Amino acid sequence: MNFDDIEIPKGLVYLSIPYSDKSKLVVRRRMEVFNQITLKLLSMGVHVVSPMLVEHLLTDTDIEITYDRWSEYCETMMNSCDELWVIQVEGWDKSTGVKAEIEYAKKTKKAVAFLEVASG
Repeated sequence: MNFDDIEIPKGLVYLSIPYSDKSKLVVRRRMEVFNQITLKLLSMGVHVVSPMLVEHLLTDTDIEITYDRWSEYCETMMNSCDELWVIQVEGWDKSTGVKAEIEYAKKTKKAVAFLEVASG
C-alpha cells in the first residue's frame, strides 16, 4: 500500500513498526519514519493509534520496553481498532512485536495492510 492507494477508513487504525534494536541509531531512524508516516496519515484524516506514541516516551526510564512487557497494552489498544497497518522498515518481518501484532489482528479478524517505506 502506498499513500496514493489509501482509502480513509472510518474507524481507528493501529499503526505497527518495529522498535527495539541494539543500535540507538536504528531505533532513532525507526521513530523518525514512524513520526513522518503518522503525521502524513493524520493530515490525510486517518485516525491512527499506536503504542509507539507512549513507548518512545519511556526510552530514558527504567521501564522495560519489550513486547512481552507491553503485549496486553498493545492488544487492548488493538481491540479498539478496525485495522492494523504495518510500516515496513528494515526488520519489520523479524520483529517479535510486529509478528505478534499481525497474528493478533488476524485472530481478531482485523484487516491487515502493509505500508512500504522507501529505503534511505
